[in-house]
Amino acid sequence: MTVGDTAIIDAWALLAFLRAEERGASAMRRYFLRAKSGNLRLLLNAVNLGEIFSD
Repeated sequence: MTVGDTAIIDAWALLAFLRAEERGASAMRRYFLRAKSGNLRLLLNAVNLGEIFSD
């Protein structure tokens, strides 16, 4: 993994994935597959985590 292989997850995109809304879910699926294979580090900040739990 190189320095540039990190992505910050946005609450909107993760909620779209959890709700199976295709517009955001397809991008999140690609990110999750890259993270699973070890090619990407995903980060989620506390504010976005709070948005997900409050929705």
